[in-house]
Amino acid sequence: MSETSDEEISVAIKPKIVTGIMSVEKLMDDKKFPWFRKKFNAYKPDATSAAFLKNMKKHLSFIVFAATWNHDSKELVPKFSKTMNRAGIESEKIILCFMDTDKKSKESLGVKFKVQELPTVIVLYKDRPLMKIENEIKVSIETDIADRMRKMKGQIIF
Repeated sequence: MSETSDEEISVAIKPKIVTGIMSVEKLMDDKKFPWFRKKFNAYKPDATSAAFLKNMKKHLSFIVFAATWNHDSKELVPKFSKTMNRAGIESEKIILCFMDTDKKSKESLGVKFKVQELPTVIVLYKDRPLMKIENEIKVSIETDIADRMRKMKGQIIF
């Protein structure tokens, strides 16, 4: 029986850390991220909230700050991606920005939006920041965004 050092074990189970912008298509196709495809395919977005977002899609875009090493990101990113797919929001209107363990990436977007928690979703309306959701999902990502937008309706020019 061969001995395995603690260092070899920690390297073997260390998750792949990706930084920078990555597309949903890349996550779906990359065999290093099996969690993404599995959770994307399994998720059933709330139909009412997805329809609300679909009606707003002309004016919406999103920046999602996440990490491949972060459990909450691994839960949110596939669900968010599936919801956007169902709402018909084109991938060009979604930026997935992955960060390292210091919450930094190759791009300075995290600094610009003062990202402190992962995952963080920035919702832009007509290319202007409308809301920031930092690791605080109450119901589901789509329902939380739709509900917050409904509450802001008087402040947003639909």
